[in-house]
Amino acid sequence: QPVPYRTDRPTGLMLVCEEGTVWGAERAQRRRAIDEYRLFRTVIDGSPGKRPWKVDLPVRPRAMLKSGPYLFLGVIPKEIPEDDPHAAYEGRMGGAVWVCSEEDGSKITERPLRSPVVWDGMAAADGSLYLSTADGRVTCMAAE
Repeated sequence: QPVPYRTDRPTGLMLVCEEGTVWGAERAQRRRAIDEYRLFRTVIDGSPGKRPWKVDLPVRPRAMLKSGPYLFLGVIPKEIPEDDPHAAYEGRMGGAVWVCSEEDGSKITERPLRSPVVWDGMAAADGSLYLSTADGRVTCMAAE
């Protein structure tokens, strides 16, 4: 028997949740917007003071993690060169780690990377961010 599709639950490319709040990255649902992405927050338990928001991203998200009041995004360029259509996916165009506010999705800072974070390749522990990158390295970024 098929399971009914539910529209009251958030979906996206990647999701993180904490106490009835969900943050995620999704493809924009616009006509001809194949390479348009958004960061969003939605509330699933009616938490007071928490409002949903959506922010357009000028990059393609590959990893997402929430730690404290921050969202960390591993991103790659969304532009695809015609002469090398796999360059961004294979890491030849580099990448970055974005630090965004969990309150409104605004970018706080960005750290460029020679090689991008792989899909879902981030972890946090003891004030440090660990990245697994497309060049086969694991990098630790400590809080400043």
